[in-house]
Amino acid sequence: MADVDSSINSTNQQFEASTQQSVFKRSRKLERKPLIGEKCTGASSNGSSAVGGSKNTDDGQQCSADVEQQMSGSNDGKEAGTPTPPPSSSERTLGTADGVFAPVALSQFSSLLFLRVGYLVGNGGLLMTLGLMTGAYSILIFTVLSICAISTNGAVEGGGAYYMISRTLGPEMGGAIGIVFYIANVFSCALYTSGCVEGMLQGLTLAIYPDTGNSSNSTAPTSLELSHGDTYLISLGILVLLLCLCLVGATIFAKCTNVFFYSVTSIALLVFFSMLARSNIVVPYARNNYLNLTKHSGNFTGLHIRTGESNLYPHFSTDYTNGLPITLMSLFSVLFSGVTGIMAGANMSGELKDPSYSIPRGTLAACAVSFLMYTALCTAAAFSTATDVLQNNYVFMSYICFWEPLVYIGIVLATVCAALSNMIGASRILRAIAGDKVFGPVFNFLLPNQAWCGPCPSCISGNEYLGTLLFTFLLSGAVLAIGNMNSIAPYTSVFFLLSYAMINVSCMMLVWAGAPNFRPKFRHFSITTSFIGFVSSVAVMIVLNRKAAFTCMGLFILLLVTLYFYHLKYPSAEMQWGSVGQAVLFHTVRKYLLKLDFRREHVKFWRPHLLLLVANPRSA
Repeated sequence: MADVDSSINSTNQQFEASTQQSVFKRSRKLERKPLIGEKCTGASSNGSSAVGGSKNTDDGQQCSADVEQQMSGSNDGKEAGTPTPPPSSSERTLGTADGVFAPVALSQFSSLLFLRVGYLVGNGGLLMTLGLMTGAYSILIFTVLSICAISTNGAVEGGGAYYMISRTLGPEMGGAIGIVFYIANVFSCALYTSGCVEGMLQGLTLAIYPDTGNSSNSTAPTSLELSHGDTYLISLGILVLLLCLCLVGATIFAKCTNVFFYSVTSIALLVFFSMLARSNIVVPYARNNYLNLTKHSGNFTGLHIRTGESNLYPHFSTDYTNGLPITLMSLFSVLFSGVTGIMAGANMSGELKDPSYSIPRGTLAACAVSFLMYTALCTAAAFSTATDVLQNNYVFMSYICFWEPLVYIGIVLATVCAALSNMIGASRILRAIAGDKVFGPVFNFLLPNQAWCGPCPSCISGNEYLGTLLFTFLLSGAVLAIGNMNSIAPYTSVFFLLSYAMINVSCMMLVWAGAPNFRPKFRHFSITTSFIGFVSSVAVMIVLNRKAAFTCMGLFILLLVTLYFYHLKYPSAEMQWGSVGQAVLFHTVRKYLLKLDFRREHVKFWRPHLLLLVANPRSA
């Protein structure tokens, strides 16, 4: 018996010694990371200097990067103890105003500001328009709160919504919703390009027929009569121009967004004051309308109580651009598709100096400004313009403005800037997905330095986003074949709503799991706001266009299942980002274990309890 005890003791001692030795060897390989909130001095734990007694000037920056890495809870595939170096100042050059506020505001103005105010107020009435706008902005604000919470929780790299979701819900969910959000940006780019063409044709008509609006009996068209093929070719030409701007001067465009924003805002304010100051103007109808075949013009009365009373309630009619009946859902789809630009700033997260600071402030400020601008213009239009004018000429503002061409300049500026923002944002998202290899080698041909881009000039072939920009251009051209703005709008709204729903789910699960690394600087959110944003997005998506909604959800489920089985078969050590699903599962198990009441145990329901396994039972 003594021999057995001595052999057990010797075995335990050898096991403990080998365990301590392996732990000591591993601890020497790992570089100590500072705790969150610990002062970074650049020295080792014993107070000596890092290398040969000399201080390293980059230790402070590297230390702050490590702290952000711990807070974000993602290592992007790097080994433990290997900090991710912060991007250089040359890569991050945009601030809050030019990087977030101006792009978001311009994306929300887009084609809606000058082209669809009459469509909304003339058919839905002022009260319904303001109600729909409040509902749309409520969904946006709930989503913005979730975006602000996630974006202020540590470091945010390039990829915008895809980066936030993939590092929260894992590569499977992140890759699936990243593709959906990419498609939403492609549809939005095509939508704004179509709006730009519509505004340009109206402006050319004004130049060719200068006396169009001077006579109540005028039969001249308010738009050039072109076939669908001609309009499509013009739209493709504008897309080519946008592609060239993205390839050559994307950074210059980003720095000029403030100028574009002030220009569009000034034109909108001039139109607003024109509605207040002018009166008794004859506005012609569109020639190819489906509402009235005998009357060709209506009146702008100026501010008048009777005009406002006639425009308070809905007067649903037929859309003269496509001949389809206008309903409540068609109004909301057009409205919502025009204000979906809240992610324009987050898409540029890789170029922002301080994404955690700029994204919340810039996005919220842009939403407030655009909402006030839309409210002012809709109210002024309802109290100054006859209903038949609003229904039969969507660019009635050009005839009211002090200088007519300014409105068409505003249309081109707003739509081109919004389309550029979506094209740039889509290319960044797809580049991040391809770089992470979430879909394996599927998108490798879009990465830089590929063989197919060899003949391109050096200034273009050296562009990191060349492949993704060309791919986005091709898809946007295909979407333009669907039709005009009002035909593309429902699909754009549905894709964006699904993206917003998943962003709210990400934030909701982080709050629910109580993850210790989820400590955002932005505090004005809760699990309730995220849940309301999720439910409202899904509900509106289904009610808005059931066919498009189920098509979008089917595509998302197919991508999700494909990615799940792919990563199950080919696990990658580079995608150990963690999944909030495991945190929620642990939280749920712990919660119900703590609720067990051992006083109510009964022999009929007995099960064996967990055993604690130890190395040495005698010393435990």
